[in-house]
Amino acid sequence: NSIGFTPASGPEEGKSVELDVSFQNGDVISLLIPGRNKDLIEYLAVDLTLDNVQYYSPMAIFSGSGKVTGKTKIESGPRRGDYSVDIKVITA
Repeated sequence: NSIGFTPASGPEEGKSVELDVSFQNGDVISLLIPGRNKDLIEYLAVDLTLDNVQYYSPMAIFSGSGKVTGKTKIESGPRRGDYSVDIKVITA
């Protein structure tokens, strides 16, 4: 499972970004973003609405939007320094 979108501003503006989904609970998905990707981490601010998001799963591909509902820095374990970003899926 993954999502794809194109940031509307910042250094990644206009570049297609695809991220793997690490977890899903209902209409909220969690993404893991490497800590070295600072521009993307800054761009994905809480309350940001992403338009034209492509959602990919083994059973379907669909478009919609999403709202960033949470962002947490991982403080321990093998992913220490990376970020977990939660996005609420919004479909038309």
